[in-house]
Amino acid sequence: MLGEVEQLWDWIAVVKYPSRKVMLEMILNPDYLESEKHRSAGLEGQLNIETKDF
Repeated sequence: MLGEVEQLWDWIAVVKYPSRKVMLEMILNPDYLESEKHRSAGLEGQLNIETKDF
């Protein structure tokens, strides 16, 4: 997943999900979608990078 960011960030968060399926179920959940608009509105920019766990 990639988001957009205009400047370099000051903070980072690292999140590990049990699987891609679980992450997809979360981001498609209607309750998540409702709350996500408030999270996005409170951020100047975001960059989401999916990586493999080695």
